Amino acid sequence: MQTDSGVLAAWRLLWGSIKTAWKQYLAYVVIAFLLTVAAGIIVSIAVGIVAIVLLIPILIVAAITHVTVSVSSTVGVVVLVALALLFGLSMLVIWTIAQVPVVTYLRYYALLVLGDIDETFDALSARRPSREGS
Repeated sequence: MQTDSGVLAAWRLLWGSIKTAWKQYLAYVVIAFLLTVAAGIIVSIAVGIVAIVLLIPILIVAAITHVTVSVSSTVGVVVLVALALLFGLSMLVIWTIAQVPVVTYLRYYALLVLGDIDETFDALSARRPSREGS
């Protein structure tokens, strides 16, 4: 992006950097993997808790539907399908919203590490805190 080159030329530049600082890149891969796993577990637990909380009123409405109309009737099936779709769509939205900060952090972290390893790849130099104190 910075050199306005094609994909293959950019990979050639990166490969040269990987060959010279392979330990740095290996450390990044290990840390990024661990961060991804940890973030995935944390987000899954949070979304699971929200799912349980959201499932309680849906189960109450399903129980009321079961008591008032037969579940095998057309109205009962429509209500249950609507509840299942509502739950599924709301969980999809909640999961997506929960993933946004995680994915954003991991990509920003990758760009910061890349810029630290090789300053020619520093796409965030304008946003980076000053290094004069370190």
